[in-house]
Order: sequence, then structure tokens, then C-alpha cells
Amino acid sequence: VLNHNRPAFYMVTPKVFEALVEELIEHTLHVDSKLFRTAGALLLRPGFLTAEFIAGRRERYVPPVRLYVVMSIFFFFLLAVVPAHAPRGGEAPHAGTAATNEFNLTLFDINAKTYASKTPAQIDSLLAVEGIEPTRFNRFLATKVAQLGSGGKEEFNHTLKKSVSYMMFLLMPIFALFVYVLFRKRVAWYQRALIYSVHFHSVLFLLLSVELLVAKLIEGGMVPLLFAAATVVYVFLSLRRLFGEGIVRTGLKMAVLGSLYLLSMLFAFILMVFVSLVLY
Repeated sequence: VLNHNRPAFYMVTPKVFEALVEELIEHTLHVDSKLFRTAGALLLRPGFLTAEFIAGRRERYVPPVRLYVVMSIFFFFLLAVVPAHAPRGGEAPHAGTAATNEFNLTLFDINAKTYASKTPAQIDSLLAVEGIEPTRFNRFLATKVAQLGSGGKEEFNHTLKKSVSYMMFLLMPIFALFVYVLFRKRVAWYQRALIYSVHFHSVLFLLLSVELLVAKLIEGGMVPLLFAAATVVYVFLSLRRLFGEGIVRTGLKMAVLGSLYLLSMLFAFILMVFVSLVLY
């Protein structure tokens, strides 16, 4: 029988508190082990995780969308905290490479700083000197470039990084559509291609994170090439595992898939830069 005259915390006995702590630790370790298990399967066994989800064996793994969110957050966290290469000890930075918050930009052969603090009429005059029609768009572009040239590099980079995450998220269903069309005889439903797309973009963020860390330890241009090659091999092996087609057929379809995806990414990136410039 509970004694209601006693404070409520007396009800938490040492044994109850110990049980609560054990449950909390067990739950935390279970989540961590599931994440590590999922990340390991995602990285080391191309296509396996998607096959497991399609087969309904999902309890041991992190759901695809949650996995994508974790991997993208991890990548952008590393991007923010891992410092860029600094000059080696004692080396003086070259002219124009010192850490700065300014862009050295030109527009219509006019330095961006020249546009800074200018009225619309003055900007029109500068454009007219270069024989550029002072349309609303040209004036807007000159104004935005002037803002960047006056010292908005970090803020613009922050806006650009946020836009990259949105771009990748929007590209996932497009990539899935390409997979569905190319492998429609092997993919019963678009949703299965979408699961593969989410897993692919998750491993893409994971590979980029590893590349970012390795690039800080090993200097040279070989690191991006190696990770690009690893991505190509990963996609090939994952497509082979999931759809079971021959080597040549899989390779040809992968080439078409990669070309379509790169074109989509290029278009999305140009659009993203423009949107970032507008929102800046």
C-alpha cells in the first residue's frame, strides 16, 4: 500500500532507479548498434540493405529516410567543423589566398566592389559603359554580386550549403524515376526504386564524409578520384545485386543512369546557385 503522505520521489527506490538506468543504457546502445549495423551494411554490402527492406526484413536496420537524415547531418557537420588546409608551418600565404570573407568577383568586366554602394542610376551607368543593357535582371545581378564582393562570402556559403541539402533531397525521387524506367522489368513498383535511391544518397553522403576526413590526412588530387571510382564500383555492384542482370547490360544501364543523373544534378546545381543568390 502506497503511503500518499510521503513525497513522490520516495517511490523511486535504488532498485527502480537502477532498472531505469539499465533500460536507458540498453535503449541507447540498441539504437547505436542498429545505426552502426545499418551503416556497415550500407557501405560494405552494396544493394544488400535495399534488398533486405524490399524482402520485409527491416527490424534490425534504421529506416531509409531516417538514415538519410543522419548521414546528411553528419556530412554537413563535418563540413562545418573540419578546417580547410592551412599553409604549412612558416609558409606565408600567397597573395589572394589569405583567409577572408570577401569574394574577388567581376561582372561584365567590372569588379564587384565597383558596384558596391551604388544607386540604381549609377549601376545603370556602369552597365551602359560596358555596352550592357540596364535591364531589371542585369541590375539585380549587379547588386547581388556587389553584396558578395563587399564581404558576404561566409553567409553566402552557408546559404549554398543549405541549398545543397535541399537539392540532394529533391534529386532522390528523380534518381528513383531513372532507376525505375531503366530497370522496369525488374522493379515491380516505383517505391522500391525510391528505397534504393534513398540508400544510394545516404551512402553518397557517407562516402563524401569519409573523403572529407581522408583528404585532411592525405594531400593531393588523387583522393577525390579514388572516391569517385569507389562510387562507380558501388553503384555497379548494388545494381547487379538488386536486379540480377548481366555485367554488360548492367554497365550500359549504369552509364545511362549516371549520365541522366549528372545532367539533372548540373541543372539542379545551377538552379540552386541562382536561388541562393536570390535569397542571399
